[in-house]
Amino acid sequence: ASSLARVMLTLFWDESAGGFFLSEDAHGGRLLVRPKSPMDGAIPSGNSVAVRVLAMLAERTGEAIYRQKAEATLAAFSGQIRRAPTAFGYMLLGADELLQGGVGPLEYGARGAVRAKASLDPDEGSSSRVTVMIDLADGWHINSDKPLQAELVPTRLAVEGDVLELTGVEYPKAEQVMLGFEDEPVAVFQGTVRIRGTAAVNSGYRPRVARLALTVQACDDQKCLKPEELSFEVPIPVRFR
Repeated sequence: ASSLARVMLTLFWDESAGGFFLSEDAHGGRLLVRPKSPMDGAIPSGNSVAVRVLAMLAERTGEAIYRQKAEATLAAFSGQIRRAPTAFGYMLLGADELLQGGVGPLEYGARGAVRAKASLDPDEGSSSRVTVMIDLADGWHINSDKPLQAELVPTRLAVEGDVLELTGVEYPKAEQVMLGFEDEPVAVFQGTVRIRGTAAVNSGYRPRVARLALTVQACDDQKCLKPEELSFEVPIPVRFR
């Protein structure tokens, strides 16, 4: 995806005004004007798709160029967006992801080193089973729910808002490893991590989605990144709506 995005930037980026042309600058004069339409129709425009792709890559890779080009594209068409926002639905979706991060059951953290997906499935009675699956890139880990050092931030699963009540959260057994920046072992989760819990919809609520929050601090052998909170929007099973 990064390779394709860089080709897109090389072939179609408008250096003078920002945004993307719809044709290469290699037509030998056959085109009087290089087209550059930003408005969404029955399908999203090329510029709208580019904004969302760049927003997703910025979150997953941490490379500044993707965020810079997405912001420059939005700035290039900001006047048109203000005048007719309904014509830019997909571009505004990309803008929202750029500002707020992705919305849904799948989230990325630590510049792509952490991939986490949340789900709610019916359980016994009036409760649901919450499951968060975390895949960590090779060489990376997150602190356990009970780190051995006070300065390390524990992994925590919680709910956002009053829709759900979360109980009985189960974390996997931690591994103890030695790192280059610690003199003592640290308790970590590596590889594929599963966190489970039980959730009940609070009385008076019949929502279609709920929000979960996962706090993680990702580290490799040389450094720890700043703690992050990944926010998931998860569909609630039909029987509880």
